[in-house]
Amino acid sequence: MLVVTLLRMQQIKLLITKQVNYPNIMELFDSLEVDKKLSYLSTSVSLDNGKGYEWGTQNGLSSLFAQKKNVINPYFWKMIKEVSKFKEDVLSYLDIVETNQDIEHNETMEHFIKSRGYSELFQKAYLIPLCCSIWPWPCSSPEGVMSFSSFSVLTFLSNHHLLQLIYSPQCKIVRWNSQNFIKKVKEKLASENCQIKVNCEVHLVSTSDKGCVVLCKDGSEEMYDSCIIAVHAPDVLKILGDEATSDECRILGAFQYVYW
Repeated sequence: MLVVTLLRMQQIKLLITKQVNYPNIMELFDSLEVDKKLSYLSTSVSLDNGKGYEWGTQNGLSSLFAQKKNVINPYFWKMIKEVSKFKEDVLSYLDIVETNQDIEHNETMEHFIKSRGYSELFQKAYLIPLCCSIWPWPCSSPEGVMSFSSFSVLTFLSNHHLLQLIYSPQCKIVRWNSQNFIKKVKEKLASENCQIKVNCEVHLVSTSDKGCVVLCKDGSEEMYDSCIIAVHAPDVLKILGDEATSDECRILGAFQYVYW
């Protein structure tokens, strides 16, 4: 029997995905008959509380030039030109890295940008807002974005067709809200005779010769053959406690999260 323990039930953001990049989750949606609808991955930027540059991608040129004065702004046109150059540089870089297995993926975004001479406006008005819309944690400082692995960031942007200003890639989202998806999953698990425990926070998971021992915050303890911990990496380390191996500490400790 499978037991699913939920740390907390809360509203999750709409699940947005592209079928070509996430075939498994799309297959799960289809098998559960989750109601979906088409949408677009658009971006909009407003700097300095509306006093700086503003632009978007949802409605083509009208969104790009949301501030009509930018039509004659040479700096804004330079940024547009740099976005086009950025796409070419990214695709060239990824092709070189992916075809040369000996190349290490340790270059940062800061090195990638500086070595190719991109302007401050490109970074402030385009690259950093784009990255922060995907990974909120770096928004606390521009240095956060620039410390990211260039290979990881650029691969994601390329795979999701986020390297252009005009074209907004199409995607599918869960209709209504994520509770629609959660309800379907719960119904499926129940039909498979799975037991779902809520309000039963896991305090510690340890191992023994007989399997995994799960200790909950209320003091209850149960034994299982195996255990899958599906939470953020820092939470996994807390749950494992002193049981965490050196490899688990090294790998899971590398993830950085800010809880909102």
